[in-house]
Formats: sequence, structure tokens, C-alpha cells
Amino acid sequence: MHTVWIREHNRVVKKLRKNHKTWSGEKLYQEARKIVIAEYQHIIFNDWVPRIVDIGPYTGYSSRYDATLINAFSTAAFRFGHSLVPNEWQQCNSNYDKIAKDISLQSSFFNIGSINQRGIEPTVYGLMANQSNQMDTNFAFDLVRRLFVPPGHHEHHDLTALNIQRGRDHGLPTYGAWRKYCRLPPVSSYKDLEQYMSIESVKSFQKLYSHPNYIDLFAAGIAEHNVPRFQTGPTFRCLFWHQFKRLREGDRYYYLNPGVFTHTQRRELTKTSMAKILCNNLNGIVSINKDAFAQVNSKRTVCNDIQDVNLDYF
Repeated sequence: MHTVWIREHNRVVKKLRKNHKTWSGEKLYQEARKIVIAEYQHIIFNDWVPRIVDIGPYTGYSSRYDATLINAFSTAAFRFGHSLVPNEWQQCNSNYDKIAKDISLQSSFFNIGSINQRGIEPTVYGLMANQSNQMDTNFAFDLVRRLFVPPGHHEHHDLTALNIQRGRDHGLPTYGAWRKYCRLPPVSSYKDLEQYMSIESVKSFQKLYSHPNYIDLFAAGIAEHNVPRFQTGPTFRCLFWHQFKRLREGDRYYYLNPGVFTHTQRRELTKTSMAKILCNNLNGIVSINKDAFAQVNSKRTVCNDIQDVNLDYF
């Protein structure tokens, strides 16, 4: 993804250079950076965040929102994605057919051999063809047993243990404190906790913590049943709501805030999508799901039929 977005930046620079021959290199860089950030914001807040939480429509900048990161979000809630990671992924061609052996997480840690050999395209196509895991307490084996362990070695490194310890290192309040902050019903006993997570999880926590309020935030948050239609439980969803409201409403330079772009430019930026970003920046790509965050299927759209931002207005 880093490479895809660097390619998008360079693509925008080339178009701006063609339209503005007198602009300096610094001017081209800053204008392209502004456009690409806006594209990224549009995709995140319109295509990705709604899968996690409904923060409602944008109503404009407000100084009462602090646009910094909430410690509990970055240290615990946002790490829910670790549960979504499969243990291996495919290498595919532009028709999303497998062209090589699946790559395991363990074999890919600090190893870009497949990228050097075949470029980023087979990996990105494979990620689109792969189905992510559900958010729950089941993690990929290579994350909880072989994190950063080279193939052939057998020591144990556990990402979930690191997440819990990081929360303690940061001094995060515990699960019960965050439920209170989020105005969720209190959990006064382990019997109460059975409403929000599996019996197996409750029994495991009961062996380790004297009271459910004292459970580490990451451990309890990841164990909660998902809220219907969303990908996290109620506590993490609350933290997502607060965080993304702050990042959007508290950003004076958010792309929809009047004065950042012209009305016409804002209209063009709303045409962007993750699908079109990938179409514009993957070599040999022909078709893609219009919703690039969904697992690719046979109902793909030809790239040329997906709307694009007209950079002539910038």
C-alpha cells in the first residue's frame, strides 16, 4: 500500500507538471501532496470507516474537536486489525488466478523477495482475492507464535501479548473504565460479561483477573461480540467513533472544509475510490471490484468504466 500511494503521488505530479509548466518542484510536490491526502481522506471516511462505525455526515470544522490520537485508540482499539490477518496470502495475476505458492506471514517478515522477484502486483492482487479473518480472539498462528521469527527458528513471539503489555506500558485504563467512559452498561460480575463475549472467553478471563472491570482493554475489546453490521464490539466501536469524529471534524484542512479546495475540486475529489487508485497504479490491471475493500469476485468492473478525478481542475 505504501508503494501504491507513492505511485499515486508521482502520477499526480506528472499530470500537474503537464498542466502547470512554470511550477517549481516544491510547488508540484506540495500540491500533489494536498490532492493525494484528500483522496486518502475521502476513501477512509467514505469507504472504510463506515464498516467499523457510523460517525454521520460531515458538518464542517469545529475547534471543539481535538484532532490528535487517543492513546487507547492507537494502543488498543485500532489493533483490532491484527485479528483480521490471515496466516498466508495468495500470489495472483490480473485475472486473480493463483500464479505461485501462497506466502506465509512468517516467511515474509523482513523479506521482500517476492516483491523483488515479481513486483507488488501479484501480492496486491492476492490480497484482493484473499478473504480476511473475522475480528475475534482467533489470531493467525504466525502472529501469536512466530512473530518476526525467521523460518527454521522455533522461539515464540506473540503479537497479542505485546499489545497487552504495550497497553500497560502506556498506562491505559482498564476495560471497565472504558465501558464507563463510553456510557455502556457496567459489568459487575463475570455473569454480566457473558452478554458481550463467548463463554470460553469469560472463563479464560475469570482465571486471570479478579474482576471483569480489571481486564486489559485490548484483551476484552477484541473478545467482545461484534455489533451487528460492524466489525468491532461496542467498546472498540465507541473509541473508533470518538477518534474518527476528532480526526475529521477537528481537521481545518479536511478536504471538504470550505476554503481548502474549490467547490469544483471538491466535487472531483469525491469521485475517487480505492478501486480507481489501484487501477491507476497497478501494472497490467484490467478489472476490479468497485468496492475494493470487498473480496474480489466475478462481478468485476473494467478499470476504464470507473470514474476518476479530473486533475485538469487543479
